[in-house]
Formats: sequence, C-alpha cells, structure tokens
Amino acid sequence: LVSFGAFLNETECDALTLMPNLKHFQAVGCRRETAAECGAALATAARNLEVLAATTCDDFADSFLRRRGGDGKNANTNDTGSFPLRHLQVLSIREACPLTAAALAASLPEALSIHISSAAVFVKPDTTLFRSFRELRKLVLVMIRVDCDSEPRAPAGLWQSLRATANLEEIHFGHSESLPPLSDDVVPPESVPSLRCVTIRGCPQMLHDEGTWRFLWRLPRLCELTVDCDADVEHAAVEALRGCAGHASAPARLSSLALHRRGYTPGSRASFMRLMRAPRRSRAPRALLAAMAGLRVLRLEDCSAADVSALATSSPRPELLEELALGDSVSATDPEVSVHLARFRKLRVLSFDSDPRALESSDPVTVLETLTRACPSLRVVVLVGPLRA
Repeated sequence: LVSFGAFLNETECDALTLMPNLKHFQAVGCRRETAAECGAALATAARNLEVLAATTCDDFADSFLRRRGGDGKNANTNDTGSFPLRHLQVLSIREACPLTAAALAASLPEALSIHISSAAVFVKPDTTLFRSFRELRKLVLVMIRVDCDSEPRAPAGLWQSLRATANLEEIHFGHSESLPPLSDDVVPPESVPSLRCVTIRGCPQMLHDEGTWRFLWRLPRLCELTVDCDADVEHAAVEALRGCAGHASAPARLSSLALHRRGYTPGSRASFMRLMRAPRRSRAPRALLAAMAGLRVLRLEDCSAADVSALATSSPRPELLEELALGDSVSATDPEVSVHLARFRKLRVLSFDSDPRALESSDPVTVLETLTRACPSLRVVVLVGPLRA
C-alpha cells in the first residue's frame, strides 16, 4: 500500500504498523487519546513517507515529528540516511494542535512545502523552525500562537533555519500576532536568493519591526508583496528603506503590491497612500512610491479619491501599471477619479469595491464609457466588490 487516508482510532493505529511502503498519508481527524500513538506508529513504520496531511488530529503531527527526528534516540531515517518527507500539512478546524520544541527539532531536508495552520507552538529560547530546510520552496504559517517558556515574546532566532533555504520562493504568514520579527540580522536577505513572493497579514510584531522591512527591502528577487498597513507599519517601512542606504534592491524589482487595511476599527486610515502626501514633520514624502518604479499590479484596500490623485501624480512610471484595485472609499462614478486614472494609459484591469446602492442612480454604461476613455487599454472593470455583489 502506497497511499492511505482515514479517521484515526485504535484499528487504524494498528494497521499503520503494517504499511512499510506508505508514501502518502492523510489523517482526517482522530480520537484524542490515540493521536500521539498513531503519530509515533506512522513515523516508525512508514520510513519512505513523502506526503503527510493531518487535519484536526490533536498531537498526532507533534508525535510524528518527535519520533521522526526530534527525539534523537528515536530518530528514524530511510536507508539513505535522510528523511524523504516532501510535503507537510498540519491543519486544525477545532482547537489549535500542539507543536513542541522537540517536534520543531526534526530535520526535514527534502521538504518542498510546509503548511501549518492553527497550531500552538511551544518553544525554548534556542528553538528554530526545524533543523534543515535545504529544498524548501514554500512556507505557510497561519494562526500560529508561539509560547516561550522563559521569555515574554517568541525568540527571533526561531527563523535561523531559513538561512539555509536558497530555493525558498514563497512565504505566507497570517493571523499570528505572536510570530517574532523576521529580521535581516537573523536571516541575511542574500541567504534566500529565490524568495519572490511574500505575504504577511495579521502579524503586527513582524510588520512593526524595522528589521523585518530591512529584510524585505534587501531581498534580491522579491516581486510580489502583500501586507497589512497602519501608521506604525508605514513608519517602520520608510525608516528601514532609508536605513538600507542604497542597498535596497526589492522596491525597484517589485511588480505587485497589495496593501490591506489592518483590523476592523471604524474610520481607521491604514494605507501606505498617506506616504505620498507630505506628512507634517516629514522631509521625505512619497519615499516608498518613488522607489517602486516597476509596479504592474497595485491593490489598495483603504484609499480615497485624493489618494488616487496622489498616486497618479507621484508614480515614477504610471505607464507600466496594468492592474489597479481600489477600496470602498473610492467611487467609480466620481468624475475626478477618471481624470486621475488617465495617466495609467496601459491599465487593463480596474476594480472598485463600491456599495451597489451608490451605483443605483448611475448608468453603468456611462460609467464604463468614462473609464475606458480615460484608460483606453482597459479590458476588465469591476464596479462592485465580490463580497458586496
């Protein structure tokens, strides 16, 4: 048997010991009292396992990883002396599944993708996120709670293992307030030369830290960036850009930028667009936009018509922009918007998140005619956001 999936109880746990050739395993739930036993049984028996997907399985994954390499005495390898696991997915739709420091000590040198969602991670000051990532291409961490037994905050050294991920292409961090900053002091940007796509949302410790932004701005191949925004994020991003002193390669290479409203505070202004208007005490307005000369895709969840005006007049290469998404504060029927958009002559996709009630008194054909006259290359126009339609 090469592939097997089941809800885990005592019967399946016994059966796992009889599957030495198993390569793909999916656990879709388990009994709490047998989870750890099943994880240990799978790690011991399936020495050539390549794909492991565990959904709502309590400490099944923790037990598997501890037995697979973290316990030292029970380290389990195949005949070539390495762990062949290539894809690891640990999800929970119930309470967060635990991952201990011993589990994170496992070595996964052949892993191509790791996706962990809804987990309580218990670490020590010297804990790193697994011991070997040499083949890793994609890392996804969502709804992670990090607890350190002797520190009030998670140690920044958690990311040290990323230093050896020369093939890493994508990282996605989401809704994990306790994740520590991903600082350039911990992970030199040149150690991840293939990193192209970064998403960080709901992780204030990371985005409010200048070290994280220095890491991002100095990445040699970053082309897609999606982040949350608030005033603290803006400040950290601009100060880090200034601090890079000519060594920031990412802004010029960036082709796609998405800026999302952080949190749900009514009336909050959480947009990078404020940087394009001169702050009262700033002598270097529009610092970020001026550095992003190659943008093709720009998504702004929180902006106004004034922001669109600033974007149009401040963009260093407006003729390059091909896709623009605007938030719910901009109306497609506002005549000033179409005037400002006229600078984006090659714009092909334009999206608004308008309230349908605001469009009831307008003729959609007239709105489209106005927009297409301003941007003759338009091919797709969305007037109402997908969540409002």
